[in-house]
This record gives sequence, C-alpha cells and structure tokens, in this order.
Amino acid sequence: MRVRTVLAWFVIAGFLAVAVVLTRPPAGSGPGSNGQAAPTTWTIPLDPARVTRMVRLDGPEETASVSRAATGAERWTLRWETEPGRAQAWPADDTRVRAALRLIATTPITIATDNEPVEPMATVRVTESDGRSVDIGFAPRAAGGQTRVVVDLRDANGIAEKRVVGRMPSSLPDALARTDWTAWRDDDLFDIGLATVRAIEIESGPRRVRLERGARNWAITSPFTLEASTGEIERVIGAINALAASGFEDSPPPDATTGLDAPLARIAIASEGIERVLTVGRPADGSGKTVYARLDSPNANAIVRVPAESFAKITAAPESYARRTPLGINATDTARFRFIGPDGRPRIEAKRTADGWSIAGQPATPDQRDAIDRALRVMTGEPAAGLAYRVPPDDSKGYLGQIQCLTAEGIPIAVMIVRVEDRLRLVLSQQAGDRELAWTCVTENAQAVALWASGLANRG
Repeated sequence: MRVRTVLAWFVIAGFLAVAVVLTRPPAGSGPGSNGQAAPTTWTIPLDPARVTRMVRLDGPEETASVSRAATGAERWTLRWETEPGRAQAWPADDTRVRAALRLIATTPITIATDNEPVEPMATVRVTESDGRSVDIGFAPRAAGGQTRVVVDLRDANGIAEKRVVGRMPSSLPDALARTDWTAWRDDDLFDIGLATVRAIEIESGPRRVRLERGARNWAITSPFTLEASTGEIERVIGAINALAASGFEDSPPPDATTGLDAPLARIAIASEGIERVLTVGRPADGSGKTVYARLDSPNANAIVRVPAESFAKITAAPESYARRTPLGINATDTARFRFIGPDGRPRIEAKRTADGWSIAGQPATPDQRDAIDRALRVMTGEPAAGLAYRVPPDDSKGYLGQIQCLTAEGIPIAVMIVRVEDRLRLVLSQQAGDRELAWTCVTENAQAVALWASGLANRG
C-alpha cells in the first residue's frame, strides 16, 4: 500500500510539471517584450502645505487664481474677472483648494514614449513659498479617461529645470481646466472669529440695534445705552456666521426684482478694522424660501441667494440683547438705599453699616433689613422672566414709585421705576430715550418686594 501511494504521487507530480510547461507564456510575450520597457509613471514633486498661489491661464491670460492668506493659514481667496477689467474676489472653499492640491501632488503621470506635441487648452501654474513653480498644460481632449499633459518645473527665477510630457487620469484636468473656478467659492457669507468682532449693527424695518465691545463687556449703544448679555451676543454672532449662500447671482436681476434698493434688513459686522455689510432684499422665489442679499466688504462683493429661515435667529430687537437682571451692579455697590413714593416723597432712606442698614440714625429692624436686601437681590442677582422695550404706560395705575441706589456720598448709581402689573407682578423699569426698558420679575423674592413696595406707596 505504501509503495503504490508513493508511485501515485510521482505520477501526479509529473502531470503538474507538464501543465506548467504548457501554460507558461512564450518568451517575449509579457510586459517589456519586443524591446519595449514597461510604462514609466511620475508624480509632480509638490508639497501642498508650501503652496501659496495657484493660477489658471487660458493662453497668456490669467483668468482665475487662488491665493493663500498672508498669515499662512488655510484660508484662500479666489480672484477672477466676470468681464475684461472687472475683477472679482471671494473667499475660496478651503476644502476644494486642498483637494485640488492633493490631486496635483498625487496623480500619476504616465510618461509619453512618442514625440507628439501637446497644445494646452489651459495651463495651471502652482507656486510654492520659495518661489519655485510648476506649470501643468492640459490638452483639450481626453481619450480613454486619460488627458495628455506637459509639465514644466521652474526655479525661483522662472527658469525651466525639467519638462515631462505624458498623460494622466482626466479627473485632474476635469477639476482644474474644464471647470469654472467660481464653483470653488465658499458658501459662507461670514467667517469671523468670535474674539475679533468689535461691533454689530442690525436693522429690520423700523427696528435697529447697535452692539459694541467695550474694554470688559459688550454694550447696547443704540437706540439706548445698556450693558448687553454676553451670551446673547455670542449667540447672534454664531447665527450670523452660519449664514450661507444657496447660490450666486453672477448676472444679477435689476433692483426692482431683488429689492436691494429698498432692503428689508441690514446686518453689519466690524472685525479687525474691516466692516462687512449684508443687505437683505426680496424673496428670490415664489415660495419665499430664499431671499436676495448683497454682501459688501473690502475683499468680497456679491449678490447671492440665502435661505430665508437662516435669519430667524437674528433680530434687531434691542431688548433681546440686554442684560437679564434689571441692574448691572453688585448689591454691595449700593451704600444708600432710598424709596420714593408715587407722590415724590421719600418713604424710606437707609444707609449701609457694618451690621446691615440704619434708618434715621437707628439700626433697621430685621424686617426692614430683609426687605432692602431682598429688593437689591431682585434688581441685581435674579434674571427677569421678561424684558420689554416699550412706550411707558400713560396712566398711574400700578405705579408705586422709585428705588434709588446711591453711593455713600449720595451720588445716584441707578434709579429704578417700580410698578405692579397683572395681579401684583413686579415690573422694574428704566427710562431709555422716549421709551422704557421694563423687566418683569416673578420670583418669590419679587412677589415679596411687590407687596412691600405697595405698602410703602400706600403709606402716604
């Protein structure tokens, strides 16, 4: 049995050897046969991180370019001409620029073995930070998914160092030579760092608000002056930065169509010494889902279409940005507390002491001390339930008087008008031009202050 098994394996091995010999390709039939070497491939020696500029040339004319920001950051500016002599600029989509540079640096070029010349329909010149450049000329037609190219490497003085002629997959020429570079425009209308914003101005119909960054805090400076809520400022900057174009109007309709001659709204942001202004016009479609808008800035100008819903979180109502507590001071800043009744006569005047408060030279009672501290807590430490910028009521109903907060020398720090409205809800207000800012306070402390103030007002 063992001998027969060995003989069987010898027979099988013999058949396999014959099969290998019969199926082996004849000499000279593989790659590089007939004296021809296998095709040689080459990639352009380019470091995308060092690229500072990329230019498209149609013949001798520069028709479009993208340039890296002077800071070296991944921010690019696209420049082109809509017509001779009319230059345009717009931030480029950084992702698209990076993708194009990666394609240039990684797409293999099969070196040509013939001497057929390449007549480029377009040339792309890529320049690195040291001045060295690459010119890539693309033939006008593709065949079999390949496009013939001619590549010239140049030194910092523009002198050609090497030329390569070959063919490459058409994905690169499709992206660089057969596509309008205006498709690279960034959709974002604003891309502003939170810390760089110095002022914001928003107008919508009759409403207008101006917000300015101070040395320490943000403030509303028009239509009244008041400390602003930092959280609300950051929220609206985020909403403005989220505005994006759904389309560009390179041949814009007349003003009668866009409504930009009589705009519905206006948003202006000042940042790093540059002001960008977005003017909002009429609906751009029958459904009203998009509106026309024009962006004006030193570096970019365009008429675009913007989704109407993206403006929902941006308001020109000044009260939306005001601080939520009635007073922007600390309770301990008040050294003297005064309540003036509706008839203009003082009801209570207290001075802060080491032990609490004194009234008429005598220590305040525990109830008086608690009432004053509670009133200051409501005004300085408890966010109001609501805030309205309104015309002051023209009647005296509910008017209880004024609370005055003063320094130790009697200099007023703040004056707050006190009312009760809608079932003893405490309303604290301040004059703001011909209107008033009214904070509605509904906490337990606020209800207690309303009862206490009502008692003082009725004392006579």
